[in-house]
Amino acid sequence: MVLICLLLAGAELPLQPPGFPELTEEFNQWQEYHPLLRPDISYEQPAFWRTHNLGPFEDTSLIPYAIFIPYYTDIWPRGDTSFGQVNYYDARLPDEGRPFDQNVVMVRWFVHTELEPGLLIESYLLADPNMELTARNVAYERGDPQLLTIDDYEGCRKRVLWWSCSADASFHITGSVTYYLVVTHSRDFHITCLTTSYEFHDERLSPEVEEQLGNEPRISSWPDSISELERAVEQSFRVKG
Repeated sequence: MVLICLLLAGAELPLQPPGFPELTEEFNQWQEYHPLLRPDISYEQPAFWRTHNLGPFEDTSLIPYAIFIPYYTDIWPRGDTSFGQVNYYDARLPDEGRPFDQNVVMVRWFVHTELEPGLLIESYLLADPNMELTARNVAYERGDPQLLTIDDYEGCRKRVLWWSCSADASFHITGSVTYYLVVTHSRDFHITCLTTSYEFHDERLSPEVEEQLGNEPRISSWPDSISELERAVEQSFRVKG
């Protein structure tokens, strides 16, 4: 199985720009994020890495679960009843100026697999192929993943803060991500709630644009809606069949 593991690295973190959100006591310090691809003969084609090969889900009534997320009315479904992924986007985001593709709930499902003995649950819970594309640094909620029951099934949850910036540190973006793993007899569900709460821009633009916008860095921030998404998952997620 190809898994993403998260390692500490000695590289220096970028300087935080003005107004950058402060870490709360619930989280460890920022650390550089490094995905490590680990091939495993026992798990050659997990659903996490198959979704890009799956076609559009033509009949969404066959999606093997139901969920209600207020305002998240734009969906992108792919797969079949055995393997698949649905992305939910907040239809309000373009009007609010928040990045459309950085505020999303992703639900993936795949045939149930017994966890490999001795393998940490984090290896499954944090195996998100999108994170290495967006997060340069992460801060993890202290302690082990929290065990909980979702729709009468065993599940676990892990909260993470993510932070990405450009190589020249002229652009920063950060937010929250919460991972869920829900295990059933026939399928397992991996759910990711991803939000954006802060953006910083200080790129040098054309003289015409600079004259219009001024020379000050452009900072945007929004209330973090991660708790709203968590409630939607924990209260409304239902497995069909």
